[in-house]
Amino acid sequence: MPPKYNWLKWYPVDWIADTRVLSLDARGAWVDILCFAFFSKNKGVYERSISEAKRELGIPEKDWERVVSEIAKVATVRFSKDSISVTSRRMVHEEKMRKMNSKYQAKHRSKVNKMSASGKSKAEKLEARSKKLEARDTTTPPNYVPPQGWIQGQEVMEDLKAKLTKPYKAPLQPHQRLVVGFKMLMGVDLEDREWDKIYFPRFSRSAKDMVNLFRGDWEAAYGCSRDLVKGFEAKGLSWTPETLMKHAGQWIVKNGGIDRVTTQRDGPGPSATPVQEPKVGG
Repeated sequence: MPPKYNWLKWYPVDWIADTRVLSLDARGAWVDILCFAFFSKNKGVYERSISEAKRELGIPEKDWERVVSEIAKVATVRFSKDSISVTSRRMVHEEKMRKMNSKYQAKHRSKVNKMSASGKSKAEKLEARSKKLEARDTTTPPNYVPPQGWIQGQEVMEDLKAKLTKPYKAPLQPHQRLVVGFKMLMGVDLEDREWDKIYFPRFSRSAKDMVNLFRGDWEAAYGCSRDLVKGFEAKGLSWTPETLMKHAGQWIVKNGGIDRVTTQRDGPGPSATPVQEPKVGG
């Protein structure tokens, strides 16, 4: 039976940048290893006996040690008795992300299918979704004062500061607090460390851009995110932090401009004192 995923993403810029340290024959062996590793049972890991690897990759005996030592510059190479294991860290990481995405998508589809099977009308479904979103609005960050004209009647959750700091050992920077906000909006358990390992670095870029857009006011950025998520999910649309960033500018204009939607503070902003990056994956 052919594999379900029989193609892989290829980034020419990354390939050129990563393989300049390799000779031409080492590059050829490395790309073959990537192809074999893609179809292996443990995706991203190429495991063979040394004699089989030499034959399969077409590496002459006299060049074997040199080629393997070069490949070790771009991959994790391990030897065990008469076998060799070569791991593509990027492929392993992307496979973990794919499985986690599939897990969350399956969970979402299960909820949608249960609602469809219940025979509820469209109006009833929208009402149920609206109630769920209203319940989620209790995750508003502390000390957040929404500007006039948008997100009225939100209750501030007093113990959110404890929730933000309890799972993380180091102080969180503004963009990291916003990533935790994304995590809460997605309905993920704050103690889910696997989520942190995979998604915290990925979502940090969008969070930084969004905090900068809101002049360092991560609380206003979170308010914008929550408002956008409520609109997306009310329409049955999925979203990512990248999606929120794309719509944030339009949301600011719609709600009266940046001066109106950001919280006024006395003294330096939240990013004035740098802190050490927390170990979110521990």
